[in-house]
Amino acid sequence: MNKKGVIGVGFLLILLIMVGGLILKVYVLDKGVMNTPREEDKLEFTSERNGFTLVARYQTENKEEHVWEYKITGTLPSPCYNTDVQPIVLESYPEQVSVLLTLTPPEDDVNCIQVLDDSFETTGEFKASDKAKISFVVDTSITEE
Repeated sequence: MNKKGVIGVGFLLILLIMVGGLILKVYVLDKGVMNTPREEDKLEFTSERNGFTLVARYQTENKEEHVWEYKITGTLPSPCYNTDVQPIVLESYPEQVSVLLTLTPPEDDVNCIQVLDDSFETTGEFKASDKAKISFVVDTSITEE
C-alpha cells in the first residue's frame, strides 16, 4: 500500500470512530434525559415548627414573576384560636424570607367547645427569587400566660 492509501484509511477510521461515538451518546447514553426534571424544577422548602408544617414551592412556570406558593398545615389547640400568617421578605440577594404564623388565644369571656381534631390549613404566596433563603416561625408567645 502506498503512503496516500494509509493516510486515507487512517482518516476514515477516525471519522468512523467519531460517528460511532456520537451515535452511542445520542441513542444510548442520553436516552430518557429529556423526561427527567432538571434540578432547578425541584425547588421546594419544608419546615416543621411546634406541630405546624410549612411547604413552599417555587413556581417555575413563570420565572419572570418569581412567585413561591406555600401551604401551612397543623392542629390548633382549640377552634377558637385565631391565626395570622405573614410572609416577610427582606430585600437582599438572595432574599431572606420568614413566614410568620401567629396564634392568638380567644378572649377570656369566650366559651369554646373543645374539638378532638381541629385541623388548620392555609395557603398563600410571596415573591422572591429561586435562590431565596426561607425560614418558618410559629409565634405562640401570646398564648402562654
